[in-house]
Amino acid sequence: MVIIIFVKIPVRVDVVDPQTLKPIQEGTGLVIGTNLLNTAMPFIRYVQGDYVSVGEQNKCSINWRQIQKVEGRQNDAFIKEDGAVVPAGTVLDITYRWMFDVGINIQEFEIIQTGINKFEVRLNEPSLFDDSEKQRISFGHLRELLQIVFGENLDIVFKPLELKGDPKVQRKRRPIRREF
Repeated sequence: MVIIIFVKIPVRVDVVDPQTLKPIQEGTGLVIGTNLLNTAMPFIRYVQGDYVSVGEQNKCSINWRQIQKVEGRQNDAFIKEDGAVVPAGTVLDITYRWMFDVGINIQEFEIIQTGINKFEVRLNEPSLFDDSEKQRISFGHLRELLQIVFGENLDIVFKPLELKGDPKVQRKRRPIRREF
């Protein structure tokens, strides 16, 4: 069990085996969250598909386990050629490294794994599509970073991101996802 307080809202987080839903002591498991704020309501447990890695018991001064790493959602995790799973958070970290290294700040983007070693990168950054030299450097660097994780044989397609729908309508964004 981990208790997290967000702006004075107490939340209980349990990390469980995804098959048995029994608490795990160490390793990676599924997050079950419980909001503890409203004492007049029954407990409502939330399972949204997020995975985290937990460390050893007694690692912190209050005798609770610490979350070592947020793995993200399993259905968004990328799959390597050898079957290994790459968390969506790792791919998101690659995009941050890419933008920092190249000196660009792209607000709207998507990286989608469409098949083993097949990626589609959608960007809302017209200047990258208008300047061939900037495009060559930027896209080449992202390719190099992805190759570090996924290997040399990658098929990457770069496209402009088409923003669909009413911008006033809020929706959950999934910029890093697998679609196969």
